[in-house]
Amino acid sequence: MSDTNLRVLVVDDDKGAAKAIGRLLRSHGHSVDLSYGATEGVERATATRPDLILQDIAMPIIDGYEAARRLRTIPTLALTVLVACSATVDEHKARQAGFDGWLIKPVGDGELQTVINLVRERIDNNVQNGCITEHAEQSSKLTA
Repeated sequence: MSDTNLRVLVVDDDKGAAKAIGRLLRSHGHSVDLSYGATEGVERATATRPDLILQDIAMPIIDGYEAARRLRTIPTLALTVLVACSATVDEHKARQAGFDGWLIKPVGDGELQTVINLVRERIDNNVQNGCITEHAEQSSKLTA
């Protein structure tokens, strides 16, 4: 498994919770973008193409399930890992919406590290299977 630092988008209307998760991820060397609304999160994900999106469920205007459905229609985000990160998660609705998994708040460092390792493993598998990601392209540029 690679030690690649990931691009992570945290989407949560609770600014304190989003910032806390962001700090934790940054302490492990990951690049973190924060969004405080689901619609803004979809727009930011489209623009930045993160490796991982941590999406809150209970949000105003559109909830995390609807945001997930919208994210899953965007071809450039097909390889992005989408994880619900909320106080409660309806597992059936989460699967139907397109989430790859879920974390229950408050999220600890160990839980986040498990998700990070799974994302890295998926990136490695995609590279091995010929699905070129930005990480693979950057790695090949560095070794060329």
